[in-house]
Amino acid sequence: MKTLYTLLFLLMGPAVMAQAIKVQEQNADFSDAQNVNVLVLDIPYVSQDFIESKIKKLFKGFSKHKESKNEHSALMVELKDMGEMPFNAYAKSMVSNNGEVSVLFGFDLKTYSGGTVATECHPNTIATLRNIGFRISSDNLAQENPLYKVYYNDKDYIACYSKANTDSTLPQADFIAIMTCSDSDDNCPFVPGAKKRFSTTYDDPKEFDGTDNALIQYETRSLQIAQEALYTFKKAADLRG
Repeated sequence: MKTLYTLLFLLMGPAVMAQAIKVQEQNADFSDAQNVNVLVLDIPYVSQDFIESKIKKLFKGFSKHKESKNEHSALMVELKDMGEMPFNAYAKSMVSNNGEVSVLFGFDLKTYSGGTVATECHPNTIATLRNIGFRISSDNLAQENPLYKVYYNDKDYIACYSKANTDSTLPQADFIAIMTCSDSDDNCPFVPGAKKRFSTTYDDPKEFDGTDNALIQYETRSLQIAQEALYTFKKAADLRG
């Protein structure tokens, strides 16, 4: 939570943070994002107008500040104190029954996927996800590019289908591009609209399509990516403290 405390100190200033405020961590929903990791501050002896002025002052210094009904958002924020890694910031204020002002403040990173052209999710990819334990369903298998629901718990799922990076559901500016294909440096040296581009390349298992060990190769690559992603997020959690 070191990152959130840094942002809160910038938001509220030392005078407010020095008061006897209550702080707790939880997840919360905002108009532009759901299930965001937030800090909730219950602050005595201040008015909501005062807190709102502090939030507005901070968020108006960020890019793409949006405000609606005491709720604020800013997309692709970069701060030197955060290592200049862009993130989305959210805040909102509320008044409790006892008159204390509560502030919810959090940030997140939204992820998307896309490629140079839209084709379809390869059957070997879907079979591999099923083999390693995901429940998958689709209502339109007859279409050229079916949409698959990949469930990661009993009710929540990720909608998976092939899409080009020009798809209307994807951001066209102010995003970070993480390239994963082994030939991406040759085929995609430039990604329009990306603020930054990183290469974390993997050998594409499609080279084994049509062979007897295709699914083994797909599963090997899937588990490699999962292992490295788990390591990365554990390190990120350690940095948050």
